Amino acid sequence: MTTPTASEPSNPTAPGAAQVSVAGSAPGGGTEAAAVPQQQYGAIEAEAIDALQKALASEHAAIWSYGFMIAFNKDDTTKIAAYQLNHTVARDGVAAMLLGAGAQPVRTEVEYQVPVTVTDTGTARQLAVVVERDCTNTWRFVVGSTDNPLVRDFAVSALSDSAVRQTAWKLFDPAVNPLVPFPGDETA
Repeated sequence: MTTPTASEPSNPTAPGAAQVSVAGSAPGGGTEAAAVPQQQYGAIEAEAIDALQKALASEHAAIWSYGFMIAFNKDDTTKIAAYQLNHTVARDGVAAMLLGAGAQPVRTEVEYQVPVTVTDTGTARQLAVVVERDCTNTWRFVVGSTDNPLVRDFAVSALSDSAVRQTAWKLFDPAVNPLVPFPGDETA
């Protein structure tokens, strides 16, 4: 895993955690998990299906949020576009996984309520931190919900990638500690 730069794409919300949502990758740049055809994921537990649906909802929210952020942040357009693409790849991978398991993937919302009032570059970056935190939380929930090694590998990769993106956004604010001891285990 490498630290993403502005020109280089990177690649749950656990119950009770904050979400960028209404009243809702292959990670690593789209190479690993997406290369595994959906039928090769094998049986996926019911608990994991529920967790994957939550992760999919977080990915939908992240994609929408990055599209929203770009209107307020002209300094980071390349990074925003790359990160939005990372989330699109993750979304497509988890949707394929769900379809392969016979589950109907949750749909995206028309719009999302964001927990940060976005008015400029700084507040857009704050929203990006929240978006990535929510994704790490949901992917951590997936990791703990399954014994399927391929599903778990996909989730760990997605969690790691979101944690790296979250740290990259936190680096813009010197008042914020960019390090998270246990990514995916955050509520604030």
